[in-house]
Amino acid sequence: MSAPSDLEIRDVTEADLTEVARRAAELVRLHHRWDSRRFMLVEPLEAGYRRFLASQLGQSGVVLLVALRRGACVGYLYGALEDRDWPSLRDACGAIHDVYVDADQRGKGVARALMSAALERLKALGAPRVVLSSAQSNTEGQALFEKLGFRRTMVEFTREL
Repeated sequence: MSAPSDLEIRDVTEADLTEVARRAAELVRLHHRWDSRRFMLVEPLEAGYRRFLASQLGQSGVVLLVALRRGACVGYLYGALEDRDWPSLRDACGAIHDVYVDADQRGKGVARALMSAALERLKALGAPRVVLSSAQSNTEGQALFEKLGFRRTMVEFTREL
């Protein structure tokens, strides 16, 4: 499935950071609402996430994408190449850490387009597979991940590339 024609997926730039950080903060708040004992909430989220995302711009092995619909930010994705992790028994891979779409844009192909672009980028960077984790309450996301070919592994989803 191709991205809707009014949707643009591209790399995040410095000019996008405020809008992307706002969505990243909402992602944290959403997870915290789902399970406040599991997911941290350290304010001020927007400023902290903006600093973090700024540090990721231009880093090799990082995939930081923004989704624009008619020029307005409607979502973002953050992923990266990850080294072998002995404690989790996970070999080197690509990882999707964040994918967020504005509530009024969900179900309109934005997350699918972000994921598709990220998978292509991570594969081009040499990732043999991509892993991600999903909050237990995120049933919509889990359904999408399974449609995209991810399989359940432990508490994360994995897709072989």
